[in-house]
Amino acid sequence: MPLRFDPKNRASLFSLERQKRLPPHLVLKALRLKPGITLVDIGAGNGYFTLPALKKVGKDGTIIAVDIEPKMLKDLERKIPAKTNNVRLLQAPAEKIPLPDAIADQALMALVLHEVDNKTAALREAHRLLKPAGLLAVMEWEKIKPPPGPPRSERISPAQLRKLTRAAGFALCHYQQINIFHYLALFEHVPNF
Repeated sequence: MPLRFDPKNRASLFSLERQKRLPPHLVLKALRLKPGITLVDIGAGNGYFTLPALKKVGKDGTIIAVDIEPKMLKDLERKIPAKTNNVRLLQAPAEKIPLPDAIADQALMALVLHEVDNKTAALREAHRLLKPAGLLAVMEWEKIKPPPGPPRSERISPAQLRKLTRAAGFALCHYQQINIFHYLALFEHVPNF
């Protein structure tokens, strides 16, 4: 079973050091978020990407923040600005999210896939949730020696990710190195997979 992030350390996710190393706007820019879309943030944690994405999807868009850990979602709930009604919090594992098919324009899995027990099932679930023209963004740790981050043995190389996503019905359309620790890959939903 992969090592999961300890929710006791959730405050560190918003540290100044992390914001410098991993600026949320870089990831969100690659996602090409537009006003009015629906984004499913799988493994949303306490909102590191969910909160800034709110500005991108606008008041007519929706963000569904999914996480397995209730403490993380409680933290996120407290951070959502007052009078914001377009964020839905959902406690669920990445492999089985209780939402209808084709509900989302985009899905984000930021630094979470390496923690998932069944990676193929989680990616197939993301495929199920996306509309036919949907996009999936996956950000992961480079397969280098920590710190920071999870053990090297649990990290997913870009080649491994391409193999996993292909098996789940996705085609790579964009890849970029975020920093020496992280990479981001964007995948198109292949319909009728």
